[in-house]
Amino acid sequence: MKVYIKKATEVGVEVEDGIQFSGCQCPTEVLTGASPKTKAALDEIVAKSGFKSVGSILCPYPGEGSGYVYFNGLAESHIVVATWPEEFGVRNFPSACNLNQNNRGKAELLIQGLRRFFRPTVETVPEMDLLTGRRFWTW
Repeated sequence: MKVYIKKATEVGVEVEDGIQFSGCQCPTEVLTGASPKTKAALDEIVAKSGFKSVGSILCPYPGEGSGYVYFNGLAESHIVVATWPEEFGVRNFPSACNLNQNNRGKAELLIQGLRRFFRPTVETVPEMDLLTGRRFWTW
């Protein structure tokens, strides 16, 4: 089990440009269901990680079964989860940058909870174009 941490110091954690889950084996409605039930499940994952939520929202993409974006503002920073049901994929962008405490343990619990929820078969971080230094996603 890996958590891709870009920076982990005594005072903060940032996750390297997000984590991509592919081949998710969760029920289809977990990827497509922009519903109160899905939002509650994601809110619970955040709460169980130990982060303090200051508010969350789940916004569906246009079109039936098109996925959603979940945003949770944390006292420590934020997390964004975006689903791509047609690819059985999810991208997670957690950031915990409270400079008053080490949030590595919370970040690891958060990613573990998201893994259990989405059940990916493949987990990757974005690739880097060596000529430009820019990161890009591949499925």
